[in-house]
Amino acid sequence: MNRRVLPGLLAWTALAPFAAACGPFFPDTVLDKPQAALDVPPVSYMAELHRIAGTPMARNNPMQADTPFLAQIPLEEAQLRLEWQTAGVPAATIDERLKLYVAVRTTLLTGIDGAGLMDFPVGQGGAAGLIVRPIGDGFPADVSDYVEGARLLATGHAVEARTLWKSILGRPAAEKRLRGTWAAWMLAKTSTEMPECLGWYERVEKEAAEGGIDILRLSAAAKSWRASQAEKPVERLRLFYDAFRSGKDSAALDVRQTTEAILATKDAETLDAAAGDPVIRRLLNLHLQALLDGPRVTDRLTEESEPGDGEEKKDEPLPPDEWLAALEAHAPLPLEEGARLAWALYAAGRYDEAFHWLEISVQTEPLAQWLRAKFDLRSGDTGAARQHLASAIRAYSATPDWKPDNPYLADLWLDGGQERLRGFQGRLLADAGMVALSLEDRSAALDLLATGGYDEDAAYIAEQVLSTDELLKHVREKAPMWEQATHPRAEDEDAYGLDHDSDPVDPATCLEGDSIGNYSWNITPKNRLRYELARRLAREGRLTEAGDFMPPALKPLFAHYRALDEARLSGRFTGEALAAITWREARIHRYWGAELFSSDGAPDGGIHQWAFEATDFAAHRAHRDGWTVEWKETIEIRDAELEEDRAVPMIHESELQRVKQHPMPNTNRFHYRYIAAELAGKAADSLPDNHPQLAPLYNTAGQWLAARDPKAADVYYQAMVKRCKETEMGQAADKKRWFLGEAETLKDLPGLPAELMPNQP
Repeated sequence: MNRRVLPGLLAWTALAPFAAACGPFFPDTVLDKPQAALDVPPVSYMAELHRIAGTPMARNNPMQADTPFLAQIPLEEAQLRLEWQTAGVPAATIDERLKLYVAVRTTLLTGIDGAGLMDFPVGQGGAAGLIVRPIGDGFPADVSDYVEGARLLATGHAVEARTLWKSILGRPAAEKRLRGTWAAWMLAKTSTEMPECLGWYERVEKEAAEGGIDILRLSAAAKSWRASQAEKPVERLRLFYDAFRSGKDSAALDVRQTTEAILATKDAETLDAAAGDPVIRRLLNLHLQALLDGPRVTDRLTEESEPGDGEEKKDEPLPPDEWLAALEAHAPLPLEEGARLAWALYAAGRYDEAFHWLEISVQTEPLAQWLRAKFDLRSGDTGAARQHLASAIRAYSATPDWKPDNPYLADLWLDGGQERLRGFQGRLLADAGMVALSLEDRSAALDLLATGGYDEDAAYIAEQVLSTDELLKHVREKAPMWEQATHPRAEDEDAYGLDHDSDPVDPATCLEGDSIGNYSWNITPKNRLRYELARRLAREGRLTEAGDFMPPALKPLFAHYRALDEARLSGRFTGEALAAITWREARIHRYWGAELFSSDGAPDGGIHQWAFEATDFAAHRAHRDGWTVEWKETIEIRDAELEEDRAVPMIHESELQRVKQHPMPNTNRFHYRYIAAELAGKAADSLPDNHPQLAPLYNTAGQWLAARDPKAADVYYQAMVKRCKETEMGQAADKKRWFLGEAETLKDLPGLPAELMPNQP
């Protein structure tokens, strides 16, 4: 890849987070970018950090603040309830005890905002109203003593509180199991000397390790506080990482900031120690891999510092040369997860170094296989690239968190982990799809892009590259049945915004106000392919076949449309009956044309719910000699001038020929409105001049086009004033010299045959 192109790509992605304030934003596309297959994928720092730690990634935002104090009370309540239930305490007694406990704890924890290294703030006076030993008898002794210590602290008796907590820690393990970690935690918070404070934090960890209940994950938080006071950066990083691994997700920010500080240092001892530690070097390489993609924790390593007098401004290389030297000297080979470092070098445009580190890394890791494919493409070996990508896909798809997607850009750049992980996986499939298309395996390309969430790219192949019969075969093999919507639990994150199959659209009411376009379908990759096929068959007049692939909600409406079309063409009807049939067909085509006949890609933009234009991939890729990309506010594409700027992988002439062989029947956006107007014209042809419904028909149909294409609409205006000159509406239109916008739109014409009349509600 041309070094002049990649920095532009990086600049584009680096600016993406700031663009999230504007809009609209759509998922990424790849087939309209000449060297997208060489680009760097998004990296989910949180997902990869969890992968290294061997812990599951939380579904909520992993960067949220620690649990507020009042929010911990339900956890305490649940833990005590379980203890008593296990001991056989009657339910009524448990409820009575817990009611008192919750009231006391709420009093003690209300008004507390935060706690520092050696500080535990107390509430605003509420504790003064509590009696001595406020929860009374019936509780385990360590719980009663802990709460009494909290009351003493809140009322200004810190020495007495500390004495009571120390007494808890002096008991046998079974008698301090519930509150031993809490007592050590509060002793740390109320210490006045740092060495003593850190000693009590170590005691928190010891109590938890020896079986103490730690529902609040105090041991993880204790590691974080100890880490904040560690003098050596490597020791500090190890403690922060241990805190993260122990369940403190917010420690991820500390881990990343500390890795950044280590990478920025010039201290050889620190770098050597980091390079020789298998976990620490993985954390540093992960930071470098993620640093060059998307939003950064800070820009300290990449910003140019202000020079002093007589100093020249210099860029800090990424990754730092000192870190590379330390790895060369102290890291064992082959380097485990060395591909992360190779990716960072690749993203920085240091290709020779990236290839060197890739060569001395563990080759079987999927991340290494993926980067190997990038180098295959750079050297023109598309077949090898496909094999390496397939290997990476096999490895990643076997993991429990495999859920490839192509998130909206605003979600991708602002998300803490889940969206970026899915985007990472989706981009792997997109790369494989681009390679498959270059090898003329169009069906595989369609499947990979669709599964990866690159719906707009997949739509281009489905609607313009494959023939209709090829798409039909593909859908029958890959999506033989419509996938019904699932109903996930309310707490499932995917429940938000879940698409579903609505009730069938009623042909009898489908043309009434709020009913127009009112339906939904379960949007999955397979269902989207079926729906694209249905509309393509419908556009080509293969209505019987199209009905088999329509979303369930649209089947009754489409069956009604097909019945009208068959009746219109049957020759059995003339005059007002034929006009009524054709006019109703026209109205359905106008008001439901997007849902029944549009393309997902260009020109209609069904992929964006018809609200925005879709990418014209055919126009982009017709530059078969490649593109030169200028990364400005807009993308300028012109014939390539340099070999390094040409499309990678190459675009075959056969693809461009296929696009020419499978043109859209109508390239106008909203073409279904034009066809609706044509049908309206045929309905008008069945009525005599000056028929009382003829002028309203022309006036309604003409306004379907007037706003967007006055020239096309003028045909219906001219017919109106010519054929309706003896009617009041025709004369008014002639006087106005245009359509009568204030006139009521024409509904159904009288005379629709009974057998074609939709069932009335």
